Amino acid sequence: MERCYIKGPMTDEESISFFAAVTNDPLHGFHMNNYCVLRQEVANSIDEVGGFVQITMDELRSSSTDADKEAHDYIISTIANFLLQLVSGISNVCAERDNRNNSGDQLPPVLPLDLCVVLSRDFVSCLGDQRIRLRHNFSEEEVGNIDEQVLLESTWNLFVFGKKSTVASVKPTFDKATETWQKSAADDGQYPYDAVGALLRHGPSPFLKRITDPKGYEQSVLQYMAATGCSRAEATGNMDAKLNNAADWAYQKLEEKKTGKKVDYTVLDAKDAALTIIWALGITPLVLYSIAQTASQFGTGPSVIKY
Repeated sequence: MERCYIKGPMTDEESISFFAAVTNDPLHGFHMNNYCVLRQEVANSIDEVGGFVQITMDELRSSSTDADKEAHDYIISTIANFLLQLVSGISNVCAERDNRNNSGDQLPPVLPLDLCVVLSRDFVSCLGDQRIRLRHNFSEEEVGNIDEQVLLESTWNLFVFGKKSTVASVKPTFDKATETWQKSAADDGQYPYDAVGALLRHGPSPFLKRITDPKGYEQSVLQYMAATGCSRAEATGNMDAKLNNAADWAYQKLEEKKTGKKVDYTVLDAKDAALTIIWALGITPLVLYSIAQTASQFGTGPSVIKY
């Protein structure tokens, strides 16, 4: 706005003052909603575009013909109204927020890393939201087959692994009626280690996921098993590593694709376990204590949170 010399939003007093100036001098400036710009400032901004534009505008302004002068005034008024419409329109843009002040909508996953970790039910839901757009380029049958192609061929294999494993006896199946993955009859459903084991191996993120959302965690493990054909133990280790650090996990998968060497994420590293225990029993309580002590210094009066 400063670059375009747009002023606003103006108060009622400022609007009245500007209208009075325009009444006395119609060439004083331009106004739209609660924003205004002076005519001379628009001309100055045009001159700043470059030497050729400045010379052309000077020639039109100093011309003796009425047509050139009208062209000069028309250019200024057109640019002024365009800038005012742009600024006024942007000022009316309002982000959709829920009752927790979070964004009201999310863009669908499009990047390979995002597609690698999307749950099947989320993909099916996203596909349903975009079905009308997809019908412009795909037939109804092709649209119906998209989710099956992604789930069976697996985005994981396309972008991360590049090949499938051969452990098919415990491979889960996808139930379209419930839009969930179902474990095989040969799968005992037992994880290679419990939630505490996940905490020691990969930190608090997989531990909290298992405790707070066991069904969602199980679905992510089953989807990984279906996509790669691996065992439940391998899928569990990979899901925990991904929850701990998705970027590092994805990079390691790309390295596995290049070198053919897999990382066993189920192995308990003594050093990592020791660091986790230190954080859990020493550093984290100290940080919480410091926060509590700091908060107590502000008293118990009401607080105001601004968004």
